[in-house]
Amino acid sequence: MLFKYPITTSLLCLLLASCASGPTSTTVGETVREAFQGESRIALVIGNANYPSLDKKYQLNNPLQDAKAMIKALEDLHFKVISHENLTKAKMETAFQQFREELKISYRPGTKRVALFYYSGHGAEYNGDNWLLAVDAANPPSDKKADKNLPGVVPLASLFTEINGLNETLKKDQQTPTQNIFILDNCRNNPTLARNEAGEGVVTRSVGEALKGVAWADDKLTLSDEPSNSFFAYATARGKVARDGEGTNSPYTQELVARIADPGVPIDQLFQEVIDEVKKKTGQAQQPWKYSGLGGDFYFARSSSPIGGFW
Repeated sequence: MLFKYPITTSLLCLLLASCASGPTSTTVGETVREAFQGESRIALVIGNANYPSLDKKYQLNNPLQDAKAMIKALEDLHFKVISHENLTKAKMETAFQQFREELKISYRPGTKRVALFYYSGHGAEYNGDNWLLAVDAANPPSDKKADKNLPGVVPLASLFTEINGLNETLKKDQQTPTQNIFILDNCRNNPTLARNEAGEGVVTRSVGEALKGVAWADDKLTLSDEPSNSFFAYATARGKVARDGEGTNSPYTQELVARIADPGVPIDQLFQEVIDEVKKKTGQAQQPWKYSGLGGDFYFARSSSPIGGFW
């Protein structure tokens, strides 16, 4: 039996409506997987919150929750995530070494290595060097020099050493170096001048006077140069503090997680949006900062496809 024209049109409209509603979750998942076949994505996520040797005021509420939120967001974007909580200095340095090895062994031929490091916890900056506080940090004896051997204090340059070492090996093997993303949700103020710049009663990720016995070096450390082809995202500007947050996440990580999967947004634009929103929500008290030395652009998620997935 032949259908008349009006019936055929109705069926066609129904079919088009079905297509417009988007693919099933399985189809979207397959589309997303295809989008990242050109990249081997590995992330190291560390959250440090509990510092037993420091005063109660230096214990943090949100780094572990920040780390969990980032793990979920990154896994959804097809990163293989290595995660740790409340690490001592020795374990942080071991985690850096394991990260290097994972970047090496998880590589798929024909893809680009993407190395992402995210840290949430106490930190400081002195004379251009960034320091991360492991949970075994303690106020040392007077005039203890701040160097790579200082207990509980981990120079970010230690991670640079591992990544640069890997890239030297890759260069010898005529392989493409890593594309690196560093995201640091910690303070960047001078520990010798530390004070609460975020307002009375606001919890920050500053070490304050926790390391008041340290004789910080006057000369910039030269443990290792920053890896080339890298993007740096800081929760706050140089010399400033970062808030721990009054909710379940810090202001910075909250805004980052809310946007990181936005399709078709290049990394520089994405972090600028995070910067603008954090400044707005903190009344300009916290002003995140970014720097890009990438040799090309990077997208956490590709552009929206006609069927609602990601390219």
